[in-house]
Amino acid sequence: MLGKGISLVRDLSLAALFIWAWPTLAIAQELTGIEVEPSHADAGQPIKITLSFDARDQNTYSCGLQVTLGDGTTKEIRLSEKDNPLVVTHVFKNTGVFSVTAEGKTLWRGFQTSFACGGSAKSAPVSVHAEGAAVKAIA
Repeated sequence: MLGKGISLVRDLSLAALFIWAWPTLAIAQELTGIEVEPSHADAGQPIKITLSFDARDQNTYSCGLQVTLGDGTTKEIRLSEKDNPLVVTHVFKNTGVFSVTAEGKTLWRGFQTSFACGGSAKSAPVSVHAEGAAVKAIA
């Protein structure tokens, strides 16, 4: 008898979670674009990453996003409907060509959990040069 009671509690808990999460799953923001400025920069120079979204409803709930910067740095961001476009800045300390990628990711934060933003992953390259070399590379 105790096993049936535990099973019922588990089933009710899952049903409550589904009802709570349904609005988020149904109308979360969809990642539509990524832009990196400047695309050629000096090491130590701030880079502006602009992420755009299609909010399917003005009352859209939050969603989770992971931005991987290609240099070993990853940022997890909980988006709200007010974060469109979202601007993230980053400073690359080393030279090289890096791929900046943004994709939806579920962020488990208890009652602040955000399910993954919709849309496919978006990427953009950034070329980081030794100080002063970025201007020469563009010219």
